[in-house]
Amino acid sequence: TSSPAGSDADNWMGEDPAIAEDQIAETIEADVIVVGTGVAGSVAACAAMESGASVIMLDKGVVNHIGGPACSILNSQFQLSQGMDEYDPTEQLYELVRESNWTANTALIALWAFHSGEVLDWIIDEVIAFDPTADGQLETPLYARAFAEASPDPEICKWRNTGVYLGTSDVPSNMGDFIKVLQNYAVKHGAQLRFQNKVVKIVQDDVDKVTGVIAEQADGSYTRYNAANGVVMATGSFGSNAAMRDAFLKPKIAQAFATNNVGESFMPEPPAEPLDNGEGHMMMCRIGAHMEQYPNPHNEYAQSTIMGVPFLAVNDAGLRFVNEAQSMLCYADLLCEQPGEELVYWTIIPDDYATSGMSSTNVAVDEAGNIVNPFSDAQYDMLQNGVKADTIEELVKQMDGID
Repeated sequence: TSSPAGSDADNWMGEDPAIAEDQIAETIEADVIVVGTGVAGSVAACAAMESGASVIMLDKGVVNHIGGPACSILNSQFQLSQGMDEYDPTEQLYELVRESNWTANTALIALWAFHSGEVLDWIIDEVIAFDPTADGQLETPLYARAFAEASPDPEICKWRNTGVYLGTSDVPSNMGDFIKVLQNYAVKHGAQLRFQNKVVKIVQDDVDKVTGVIAEQADGSYTRYNAANGVVMATGSFGSNAAMRDAFLKPKIAQAFATNNVGESFMPEPPAEPLDNGEGHMMMCRIGAHMEQYPNPHNEYAQSTIMGVPFLAVNDAGLRFVNEAQSMLCYADLLCEQPGEELVYWTIIPDDYATSGMSSTNVAVDEAGNIVNPFSDAQYDMLQNGVKADTIEELVKQMDGID
């Protein structure tokens, strides 16, 4: 297993549990076993089922994981019909690879650039059309339109307007309803959906071919699931696994994950056990898979009550450190490169923000693009109690030494 210099793979990988044959209460056969029932697992199950495979979906929880409110999709007919921009997929592919300093997996980004639109159109044409209760589940994100209005100059803002909410427009984080639509589609076409099945081991035959998994039931017994054609692992990230964070993320990003597990922030209630704890990674690595060397891709956000265009972001030295038109992930990565031990930056906001027509990338707007309650009461109080000055130079002097 590949891991960064100085890390000890044994500290994070663990071992497969010893499961005796008489502990296995049941054996179930299927063509494809999908482990994890979030968006990735549910779409994978639908695709396998459409190809004619018998499918079983397994999840350790009592509900599926909800990891966010939206997905990034390029050039779907749905987006184009809503007036969203059409992009050159080849140009976007190489732009994203360049922005990652050539560390991103080009083949994976190419799948998104050339095929994500097809997937969304299939979901709309097949899944939503199949389940009329899903009406209104897909809404283009109005924040993206507001962003373009706030910073229209492409030399300043290269924002990709590619987001599609996977939930209702009034509750943009309600992606759980959309996932249920995908799952209902799969189940009504023959797939099985089984919660409280915690996969603990990937099974191989004598020549190391993966033949299935073993899952622990709520009562402590085990079920063997044999997969004739393959196992799909869609088990999330390792954001809540301290040993894996330390082994595979840069120190400050690991620190950010330790204080903010975004993987659980969209769940309607706290899960019974930590999500995104790397269990799938560990099981796969125990049978010979390899973790990428860092700098690893990560899914951690720079958390701030107010951020993004048109507000200026500076570090503790008063220096602008990011193009504010970048994504929150870019904020997080660049913030981790700033001097000092703390993950802190400052947002510079003009006094007339409320009357100037400016809006941040993450505030609500109505269908006409007008600002709706641009700041919450807590944000407003924070602004009133913030550091104030007439010039940035004066502001930096006041910022020095302030927690």
